[in-house]
Amino acid sequence: MKTTDKIFDYFYEKTGIIFSEKRNIVSERIIRFASYDGYDVDTYWEKIQNNKELFQKLVNKLSVNETYFFREDRVYPVLVKKIKKKSSKVRILSLPSSTGEEPYTIAMTLFENNLQHHCDVFGCDIDTDVLNEAKKGVYRQKSLRKIDEKIESKYFLKHEGAYHLDEAIKKSVTFFQGSIFDKELLSLEKFDFIFCRNLFIYFDNSSREKAERQLFEMLKPKGVLFTGHADYPQNKVGMEKKFKNGIFYFKKQNS
Repeated sequence: MKTTDKIFDYFYEKTGIIFSEKRNIVSERIIRFASYDGYDVDTYWEKIQNNKELFQKLVNKLSVNETYFFREDRVYPVLVKKIKKKSSKVRILSLPSSTGEEPYTIAMTLFENNLQHHCDVFGCDIDTDVLNEAKKGVYRQKSLRKIDEKIESKYFLKHEGAYHLDEAIKKSVTFFQGSIFDKELLSLEKFDFIFCRNLFIYFDNSSREKAERQLFEMLKPKGVLFTGHADYPQNKVGMEKKFKNGIFYFKKQNS
């Protein structure tokens, strides 16, 4: 077995993430990351098994660009069904929102189901650079690799190799800067739904529990937290774990 394959297996064991696409490109990136830290790939493999900080650097680097439209798309029919049961206006937060693919996917889903006037969508990220990119709403093809052709033609205009998002969708999402650990977030009006996907994998148990408690406080009673398939929330806050349409999510009880 090649050394990079061992690293892929170890990465999956620790994070649950499988690089099924563009594996050769990711292998080249791993070799490059190893050289940046002064190692050949064999030494790097030995080091990351015993050095949590070095492995965390690899997790961060390999996870940064893994966002795209309609990622883990089985969640959106569940969201729509739940929104339709609400009589009052719904607040939805994507955190971290990265370059905007997730909150814009939520927005397009709402438009497709004529629910856009019934919901307010927000995107929050600690990185001001990705927030600026999100607000531009201009994407490359890799961000649209899982998108339906009908949705693409309806909400994107291709120009000089880039895909420009429809202005109505852009205007329907409000972005702001912040960290999941910012206490200022607790002063915001609470949310009915929070998407916090593929973030917990970066945290140790202490930080994970802290993040869970923060998200719990940000949810309304009966609010729902959607996490990613690779996330491992400890659920120390005691939310009810649910399984529907092939996805797990967490529901806050009345309080």
